[in-house]
Amino acid sequence: WARRGDLMGVGERHLHIHVSLITCRWDGRTSAVTPEEDVFYLVAFLYSASTSPEAPNSVKNIQSLNRRVLRFCKKSGVGMKQYLPHYEVQSEWKAHFGEKWKQFAQRKMTYDPLAILGPGQRIFQKAKPFS
Repeated sequence: WARRGDLMGVGERHLHIHVSLITCRWDGRTSAVTPEEDVFYLVAFLYSASTSPEAPNSVKNIQSLNRRVLRFCKKSGVGMKQYLPHYEVQSEWKAHFGEKWKQFAQRKMTYDPLAILGPGQRIFQKAKPFS
């Protein structure tokens, strides 16, 4: 990890954590999504946000920086997964889970058929009651 640096304008105000991980150490039966490679890297930016909307480290500016990093990864072809993604539509969730989507959806139907759990994530539509 590093306290200093300038990755995509993140700058010195934030803590960066970089960890290499080995895919075979993860339990493939979980819903955790890992890359296909044998080794992958966790990169975390830990921010301290200001309550002032005018500050360089305001929540708005931090969210803008996060979007820039995601656009850079997509444009550059850098494979990545977000830890706590904020996707708007199910197709984005399908892309996130990749080959694990069918298994994930099946588990959801088995253990939460009414889609009561996690409605704010917008992964599944809440079941409509019969009239």
